[in-house]
Amino acid sequence: MLPTEEEYRCFICGKPMKRVHKRVPCIYCGKEEISDFICENGHYICQECRLSKPRELVMKTCLASKEKDPIVLATKLMLHPAIPMHGPEHHYLTSAVLVTVAKNNGIEPFENSIRDAINRSRRIPLGACGLWGDCGAAVGAGVAISVLTKADWLSDKERSLAMKTVGAILNKIAELGGPRCCKASVYVALVIGASFIAEFFNITIPLSKVECKFSKKNPDCWGERCPFFKNKGNDLSI
Repeated sequence: MLPTEEEYRCFICGKPMKRVHKRVPCIYCGKEEISDFICENGHYICQECRLSKPRELVMKTCLASKEKDPIVLATKLMLHPAIPMHGPEHHYLTSAVLVTVAKNNGIEPFENSIRDAINRSRRIPLGACGLWGDCGAAVGAGVAISVLTKADWLSDKERSLAMKTVGAILNKIAELGGPRCCKASVYVALVIGASFIAEFFNITIPLSKVECKFSKKNPDCWGERCPFFKNKGNDLSI
């Protein structure tokens, strides 16, 4: 069976693939190898990453990433076919991305911090936003704060910071309303979570403008109600 036209296009930027024969790095894990195909914008995904399962993809991408902007890193991960439109994968994706960009912007987390963030956030169940009254992306941001600050149940300001972060994210998601959109929830969690991390650690975390690439794939898209619809920006007015 011949590949469809869509399968001949890059799932990162949508540009057609072209024939090459050169050594290039994978945009997910960073591994360099000889490729016979690359898209017009230079995106290459190695065979292992192309076939990766969600947790494996998030883990090895974040472990290898030097990206400082959480919006850029999260969008790249969410564009991968392994990450569905909705689902609990977004919970640990949020945690891993925030820990990764905090590290890349100068914080020295403890060993295995990205793995720890993913493993903690995997416990957040599917549908928590509707059945428990909390959003897994918001809790995932709290996990990231707890990992970065080494918080536990006896901590003072560190424990409070994690709760304040989750509370601020939940308030904004609730204010936006509508049926669930995991992509919007991740972006809200990243924008607010990054601001709390930056302030607490006195660092700068760059945040690029969200350019939502998922609205056409979401039958329940909020449209103009969404702060990220049609590249409206990141102003959440918190």
